[in-house]
Amino acid sequence: VEGDPQRFFETARPYAEAAERETGVPAALSLAIAANETGYGQRRYMAGSNNYHGIQARAGEAGAVPYKDWRPGAGGQQEFYDAAQRSFADPAAGFRGFADFLTSNPRYAPALERYRQSGDVNQLAADVHKAGYAEDPAYTTKIQSIIKGIPVKTGVGEVTDTRGVPVASSG
Repeated sequence: VEGDPQRFFETARPYAEAAERETGVPAALSLAIAANETGYGQRRYMAGSNNYHGIQARAGEAGAVPYKDWRPGAGGQQEFYDAAQRSFADPAAGFRGFADFLTSNPRYAPALERYRQSGDVNQLAADVHKAGYAEDPAYTTKIQSIIKGIPVKTGVGEVTDTRGVPVASSG
């Protein structure tokens, strides 16, 4: 953990929740992926402005920011390659861009449909990874671990983690 998880979730939550209301992509998935990609807001992998999810740009896309990315090589070592990330006008646009990326890309449609039927965000994380969202073999485990630590407002004056365990009083 590089940044402050609680502060990151407090800051990013409104953007993720707004994107969820607009697109149906769960805020928990968006927050967990953003936390992983940025080191809880420390911009660890963010080449593009307000690109909290590491969304790569298409060739020739306006505002693309070049950087070196990596994927697992044949022997498990990191293999670096030239890439570019999208940029967004502000954090809200970045979180909406992530949700739009998932909902507009046919390869994620089965994962999103399964989520709509089951409501299981951990399975969604696994399905999105399996559909090609990230090349890190441990990606699903990382995202599911982060999801477990996201405080969830219950609407009854208490904040719980995703397992329903109280973590703080919302006063």
